[in-house]
Amino acid sequence: MNEGKGKVSNYFTYPLKFISYRWYKPILVTLMAIVFYFCLVLVVALLARVLGGAAQAADVTGYDGVDMHTPGGIMLNMGSVAVMALALYFASLVVKDRPFSSYSSSRGGWDFKIFFKCLAITFFVVVIPNTIITIVQEGGIHFDNQMGLMGFVFLFALVPLQCIAEEYIFRGLLTQTIGSWIKMPIVAIILQTILFTLGHPYNVAGKVEIFLSGTLMGIMTLLTNGLEASSAAHVANNLTFFLMNGFGMIKLTSDSTWDSTIGAFVIYAIYVLILYSLKKKGWFEHIQKDDVTIFNERVLKKQNQA
Repeated sequence: MNEGKGKVSNYFTYPLKFISYRWYKPILVTLMAIVFYFCLVLVVALLARVLGGAAQAADVTGYDGVDMHTPGGIMLNMGSVAVMALALYFASLVVKDRPFSSYSSSRGGWDFKIFFKCLAITFFVVVIPNTIITIVQEGGIHFDNQMGLMGFVFLFALVPLQCIAEEYIFRGLLTQTIGSWIKMPIVAIILQTILFTLGHPYNVAGKVEIFLSGTLMGIMTLLTNGLEASSAAHVANNLTFFLMNGFGMIKLTSDSTWDSTIGAFVIYAIYVLILYSLKKKGWFEHIQKDDVTIFNERVLKKQNQA
């Protein structure tokens, strides 16, 4: 299995290591994932209805008035995004061009040690600065709790899944697909960032913030050869703001400010510099398992038996 040995492959071109991979197969995976996604969204919508609450979802008009307080609303808004990763997983099982672990990293799948270590770092680099900046912008701390106990439970359960699912689609599927086609990381990072930005209904300042954040999260993936570090930053950021919204400290809105845009860029840039220094220390060089050899041997065995 060669655990811990060898050189970590470039995450962006990692799909090319698998002998079943072809340039058109990510298109098949995407189409299959869309089919699975719509089926799963119907389940999420049904669960949201059963859970009750206002359950108002975000749409192209923005986030103002979105229900992120009740279990039903959180299920609808976060659950409908979280199932994207599950849809991708099912699609990968159907197309069988490469193992699902290859979407997580080029180090042999998702590494929980790296994820939780990065999550600890983001508490100091992302959570605390974002909280302080928000308190200053709001002119102090104001509590008007809108969320019950179950609301907080659903928030802590679904927001991380929502963030990680977005990473699997944008920094995972998209960057690896484009990277395997063009073999230019910067192009892959920019193109996935454009799509990531278009998926968020913000004003101009907010769009710029999402573009900068998406670009820096793409760089995080490039530096660490996996999704754990960018997922940790994404989780820390979203959970902080959704919790502040739940406590009534802020209200969700699509009207961002240039101050918050600059603040987000500085916070993520500092985090990228920390990741770069950790990469120098070998944090992201450990290979959990050689999923390339395992997968390719399995494919060759089936071909020989045919």
